[in-house]
Amino acid sequence: MQGAATVFHHPIHPMLVAFPIAFFIGSAGADAIFLLSRRPFWTKCALALIGFGILGWLAAATAGIIDYRTAPMTGDALDIAWDHLLVNLALISIFLLNFALRWRHPGAWFGYVLTLAGAAVVLYAGWLGGELVFRHQVDVAPVAHPFTAAAP
Repeated sequence: MQGAATVFHHPIHPMLVAFPIAFFIGSAGADAIFLLSRRPFWTKCALALIGFGILGWLAAATAGIIDYRTAPMTGDALDIAWDHLLVNLALISIFLLNFALRWRHPGAWFGYVLTLAGAAVVLYAGWLGGELVFRHQVDVAPVAHPFTAAAP
């Protein structure tokens, strides 16, 4: 049930999602360190992580859209995929707003709120993606001879 976004029969989307997830969650970590230490480096670090997260999200979303349009899915999987897409659109909206706010007003308290909200949305989007892969086998290639462990 693989989509068309592959390299040598390996799906691209799961390879790319780790980057925006790490960058967006890392920005929450940088904010936490700033709030504890009050060192301005960490606000700059959070801004950079959000920027790299946005770029990574664009790459992952491109592969995700290709898979959404080409991977065969059951009705339940299609519903989850649609929710995954909508949640990710909310996610990128939060972080684009956060980036713009922090660019203009680096110390604005609302940026920290947006980062925390965005991190929660990242976790939910990842959970939906996991549902697609692990429960509905979307973007998983069929195995010709599955390995089964022999009973002792």
